[in-house]
Amino acid sequence: MPINPDAAIELLTIPEVAGQLRVCEETVRRLQYRRKIPFHKVGRKVLFLKSDVVEYLEKQRVGTIGS
Repeated sequence: MPINPDAAIELLTIPEVAGQLRVCEETVRRLQYRRKIPFHKVGRKVLFLKSDVVEYLEKQRVGTIGS
């Protein structure tokens, strides 16, 4: 996904993503390691775009049965 230079970029750390998803930090590290959620490396830091976290969460949604 290309980054729009005019848009405000919201970057989240592993603890912040864990808080957003309501999981432990180790779970976020597993998702990162398995490439289930996109991330950026800046030096030794691992950062996530907030929009990528929201997109990941939407993909995990399980629909209802029937109508």
